[in-house]
Amino acid sequence: MTIGAVLIWLLAANLLKRDVGQERKAPVPLPLIVFSIEALVFLSFAKPRLGVGSIGVVLLSAVACYASAGQSRWKSDWPVLASLVVTLLFATTLAWWRRTGPELDASYGAFIALHVLLAISFWILARAPEEGRRSDRIEPLAVIVFIGFGAFVVFSTGLYDNPWMYGLAWHHWGAYVGPAQLVSAGARILHDIPAQYGFGPTMLLALSCKEDCWLAMYWWVAVLSLTYGALILWTARKASAGQQAPLQIVLIAFAVFATVYLWTAYPPNVGSPAVTPSVSGLRFLPLALLIAVITQRDDRRSTKPPSEYIHLIWLAGVLWSPESAAQVTVVWWPYYVWRCARSGRNVLHANVRLACWLIATFVAFILIYRIAYGVFPSLTTYLAYVMYPPGPLPINPWGAIWFFGLAGLAGIVSVRRQLRRAPDDHRTQNLVVFALASFGAASYYLGRSHDNNLLNVSVFFLLLLLAVREISDSRLARFVSCAAIAALISYPVLFGWNSWTSLAQSGRLFEFRPRATVSNFTYTSPRGQQANTAGSSLAATASDDADRGMRTIVKQFDEPVTVLDAAINLDASNAGVPWSACHGPENFVYLPSALRRQFLASTADRLTRPGWLLISANYDAASFLSDYDAVYRRDRRLDFGTYYAIRYVPLADRPR
Repeated sequence: MTIGAVLIWLLAANLLKRDVGQERKAPVPLPLIVFSIEALVFLSFAKPRLGVGSIGVVLLSAVACYASAGQSRWKSDWPVLASLVVTLLFATTLAWWRRTGPELDASYGAFIALHVLLAISFWILARAPEEGRRSDRIEPLAVIVFIGFGAFVVFSTGLYDNPWMYGLAWHHWGAYVGPAQLVSAGARILHDIPAQYGFGPTMLLALSCKEDCWLAMYWWVAVLSLTYGALILWTARKASAGQQAPLQIVLIAFAVFATVYLWTAYPPNVGSPAVTPSVSGLRFLPLALLIAVITQRDDRRSTKPPSEYIHLIWLAGVLWSPESAAQVTVVWWPYYVWRCARSGRNVLHANVRLACWLIATFVAFILIYRIAYGVFPSLTTYLAYVMYPPGPLPINPWGAIWFFGLAGLAGIVSVRRQLRRAPDDHRTQNLVVFALASFGAASYYLGRSHDNNLLNVSVFFLLLLLAVREISDSRLARFVSCAAIAALISYPVLFGWNSWTSLAQSGRLFEFRPRATVSNFTYTSPRGQQANTAGSSLAATASDDADRGMRTIVKQFDEPVTVLDAAINLDASNAGVPWSACHGPENFVYLPSALRRQFLASTADRLTRPGWLLISANYDAASFLSDYDAVYRRDRRLDFGTYYAIRYVPLADRPR
């Protein structure tokens, strides 16, 4: 929040003081003072603390980075060296899964390899543009390799041979498929049911899955993840538009690949962003598209206002989801007002114009919704997951927030300098966009403040760091940005690569069988049973009981079944068709009982179907059962050992 407030203040100050002034140089740069205070606090209170050996390696690595850049001004350049130490110290917070003891849990070999790679990456990135000759061939080749490896990562199905990875995909895909299937069955989105990931993804999936929502989910996840990566790569090219040596081009492309496809793939056990689609295109595509279009349209020095066509991309992002609405508005609104004011337009007029666009969009959406469904959307239903985010966690005060806070601070310092030096330069405009995008994307972390969620938005901070590296005339800011980028490139050395290693050993690395993959997302499949028990306390006998219960209900009654157990997975077989609002219970675990009952009642009136709950005896389902009892009546109960089943029929005499 602080970074966003400072950005807005800097843009406002730039408008109030239109002349380009010269910045006075302080004896000790202000950023270094801030960095040093942060480092002292971090070393004094961070738990778990870094060991002495780890700190020693960090210091040596910083010295190696400084020396590798061909620097010899050790006395006069001590602020730059000190800033490198702070940057690499904060970079250790990225590996949250390795910080289980008094220091980073890694072998000396891995730690040394990490910092050797870091120093080499820094050396390549910190080289002056004139030191390297730009190759016209290397850039297209880097793009082809990037797209090829990206397609392999998101389309390959061999990874799902790992039961733990398979269960992870099943759980996260179900959170999208559940609401989409309900919409296809006739439930009214944003009235009868909420949409955890927003109106856009749910309707996109619902309109394309008349035959098989799970197979449609596979294709949308893969295609949008690949599109997202391509947009980010294109934007990174704009962020580093200066002359680059061939090795620098390759390294920047790899940095983008790492942040798009590796840092988002759960580093403790690296999979694919397709396994958890909420970390890629289905969530962040509107923001990525917006900044890509802005940087493409504003590709030269100009005092003209931005193109009005970009409003359409902004408004599409607003309708995509509440989270996307916040992200794209944080970027477009202040940027548009600032650019309009720089071109001589009235600030109030720019704000009113944006407000009119926004109001007109909401009015049109509500009218179309009313014509389609005969009712108005509910604000409470729309904001359900904003008010009650899934799995909220407290912010870790000694986690990765330090590294990304440092990246944000480097961006703020560079924005301030550029607004004084060349506010109408297209590189300044891009820098402002990336700083705003980083702040907007970080809202994802506020919903569930796990360190891993910051890693999922690292790509937007990478764009900011690339812009700082390209535009800054400050050696301190440039070296800090190069070191931070090098850290994002190097720390995958500490990732858990077991899944990919075992996949390569099994010979299924290049397997491409999407239909067979999604067909096993069921409690009656051996692979589905393995996925449900992998990494959980579920016993094999419990999985057998769930299988027996599912088969018995389908055979004897031919009615839909919703399963409540530790896995909370939505069954992909014909037994898993929608019959109640809690179709895909993972979407409803964190919602309060009153809201669940509201959605259950609306959907029961809409679908008027009976159905079954198949419940693990070890699962605390009391709250769910109480909600169902308020809307449905219990018609029958069956026992299957460690599971039991209840048949529910909508109450005919329930008050409407």
